[in-house]
Amino acid sequence: MGEEFMRLPTAFAHPRGVTLQWDFVKNPKEGCDGQAGITSIMAYGRLEVFYPDGTFKTFLLNEPNISMGRSTGNMIALDVDGISRYHMSIAHVDGETRVTDLDSANGTFIDGTKLESNTPRTLYGGEEIQVGEVRMVFHSFDETPTRPILVPEETTRRIEIKEAEFTLAIIEPDQAVSPGAHISAQITINNNGLESDRYTVDVSGAPADWMRIDRRELEVAGGKSGDVVINFKPRRRPDSTPGDYPITVTVRSKSQPASPFNELSASFVLHVLPYGGFGMALETRQVRTGQPFRLHIHNQGSAALPLTISARDLSDSLRVNVPQPRYQLAPGQRALVQGQVTTKRLKLFGEPRRFPVDLLVRSGDAAGFLAATRLYVVERPPLPSWSKYLIGGLAVAAAALILVGLAILFQPPSMPVINRYDITESVREGDLVTLSWDVENAASYAILVNGVQYGDTLPREQNSAQLDLPNITGEISVTLRAINNSEMAEQTRTVVITPRFAISDFSIAPTLLLRYVAQTVNLNWNVPGATSVQITGLESFSTAPLQSSYAASGTISVIGIPTVSTPLTITLVATNEAGESVTDTRTIELLDPQCTASTGDVALYGAPESVGQIVATIPAGTTVSVNAQDNSGGWLRVLLPGGAEGWGNVNSLTCVGFMPSDLLRVISVPTALPDVPTATPTPTLRPTLTPTSTSVMVTPTAGG
Repeated sequence: MGEEFMRLPTAFAHPRGVTLQWDFVKNPKEGCDGQAGITSIMAYGRLEVFYPDGTFKTFLLNEPNISMGRSTGNMIALDVDGISRYHMSIAHVDGETRVTDLDSANGTFIDGTKLESNTPRTLYGGEEIQVGEVRMVFHSFDETPTRPILVPEETTRRIEIKEAEFTLAIIEPDQAVSPGAHISAQITINNNGLESDRYTVDVSGAPADWMRIDRRELEVAGGKSGDVVINFKPRRRPDSTPGDYPITVTVRSKSQPASPFNELSASFVLHVLPYGGFGMALETRQVRTGQPFRLHIHNQGSAALPLTISARDLSDSLRVNVPQPRYQLAPGQRALVQGQVTTKRLKLFGEPRRFPVDLLVRSGDAAGFLAATRLYVVERPPLPSWSKYLIGGLAVAAAALILVGLAILFQPPSMPVINRYDITESVREGDLVTLSWDVENAASYAILVNGVQYGDTLPREQNSAQLDLPNITGEISVTLRAINNSEMAEQTRTVVITPRFAISDFSIAPTLLLRYVAQTVNLNWNVPGATSVQITGLESFSTAPLQSSYAASGTISVIGIPTVSTPLTITLVATNEAGESVTDTRTIELLDPQCTASTGDVALYGAPESVGQIVATIPAGTTVSVNAQDNSGGWLRVLLPGGAEGWGNVNSLTCVGFMPSDLLRVISVPTALPDVPTATPTPTLRPTLTPTSTSVMVTPTAGG
């Protein structure tokens, strides 16, 4: 299914180990740490080098031929085990960067694939190079996508509205992208009008730090077109969830913001592949016989990863016991593997001896990658070499005493026997995990969660326990260890902790609207695990029908005119497959639209015409509330004290925060009004209102 490659740890808690990663897909001699080492020679790329101890250096590549290896005669010297004296070379020829393995002993790997010796391989940027225990990443100074992409003509889609004065053409990505790699899409904006226009471009549907737009705003002359390139680069992190991301590109014309045809949208799907990788490290590389060793493992990929732990005895003198050899790690999850090494034969006399043992970790996915780390086991005989001669001289006189002492010394304690071990196999996040047991010949007990001891050692008379495991979900292993002096027995059970059903995100923008004015409300939500999402509360805002049910995550925009006197209360109700439901509510406050007499005193008439009766006069500079416009758009209806109303000419009033053309339009207006005493409206204060719900930062997610 894919190719595998090794990568050293950059954020691993214990540096004594290795890290491996793979994707699922068909001359300065001194480094620099960011600013030092920059030269005036034109460089064609840079090489980031990660060493086994966790440190790294960056080398600028500005020589046509650069050799690398352990020898100090190389332009980049890497004095690390597993690297040949002259291991590989990087050359820049005819605008291409090529890497060649120089017939090295352990080989050179590009993205997990071993190079053929003395055969150049072209680098495009973003490749990971593995030599021995050193990982390197090549970055080209060319900002084009990682691989040249030839887009077939038929992948271009056109989006147009007959009434709009511009159209869109989109060239979608034609292949899936792995985290850490680049891919791009192109939007072409065709201005079909006669005048120049400016357009804004917005992109949603994927995390913001994955996307880069080369031009968010551009001007296109009449009858011409302009291109916008959108680059996508998913981060190489465990939280970069693989799958399909629905991308929406929205282009808006700035010349006619009030027109209902000033916006076009194009959609396509970004396919993100998973990548695999794991790290492993020993807390200490040397232990004594019988002393537990502790191996940390870490799933650094973006997909669930099964791992199997085994051991290879290089001396054929040891017994290696790994109580739990198999693990299933979620993306980013860590686990602690514990085991014990003893010698096959106990040596009473002599000097300490050290035995090598390789701990092997193999991934259970299609890559089947195998990694090893070396552990040293030290055997210290209880008696030095010279003591056997002393004991031989005293053997006859102290034979009885020695026999009694040896009998006591080698009398093993009774082995604990676990007759029963029961545990709650499935719980919800935050609930207690209950376990009970029946054990013989045990002096104490220890509970281990994912290989790490939970709490203190328990006394022999205890036969049950409850575990509080907050903020943990997924499969975990819970081990009961029965201890009797140096003897112990273990059994392991698997517990599945399912996350609680909750609303991850529910946001509404804006949180403040003007009555009687046409406006747009944007809603965004994300409820992991939901099978149905219902939204209510917009009935008094818009007559446009809403769906009866939505997916687990999504975004909608609703256009309407609020006319009610109370704030809008919008409620989200989500239901999962088990029938559970969660609810969240947001409130949008409402204010009256206001305008100011800007050309002097403004006369208000009983009807939208200047030949009728004057019912009131607005003093210059006075702010009043309005609630409608007439059918021609030339008159605004002003609210007067005591509930009366009058019509003022739109050219005599200045409105802030809205366009008069967006006001509620009154189709039928009486041409005559009953006599109303002429009144002078009193100035009204513009209230400052604080929204009732806190603004929420929205990160677009893949549709559920």
